[in-house]
Amino acid sequence: MLRNKNPPKTKDESLIPEGVYCYETLGPGSSPGSLHVKNCPYWDRDDAQLSQEDGYCRFMERGDWEDVGTGLLWDQCKECGINNALEDGELEGST
Repeated sequence: MLRNKNPPKTKDESLIPEGVYCYETLGPGSSPGSLHVKNCPYWDRDDAQLSQEDGYCRFMERGDWEDVGTGLLWDQCKECGINNALEDGELEGST
């Protein structure tokens, strides 16, 4: 069962955050070393799947567990390629 009960009704690329992750960094979090983030409205998790196979992208309509799945959505690594510009300090191909 997918967790996000209020996803966008239509596909709108402008809602997908910039960068290589399925979230936008808003600033430091409430505890040391943490970040406050805003998740992509299309990113979701499916509680019926294993923990490292439970990521789902409502924009792509694909999940990590599927044969044509993506693989790293569970870790919020962007797989759609939309607004995928590298953020300052990130090196292409680095993990």
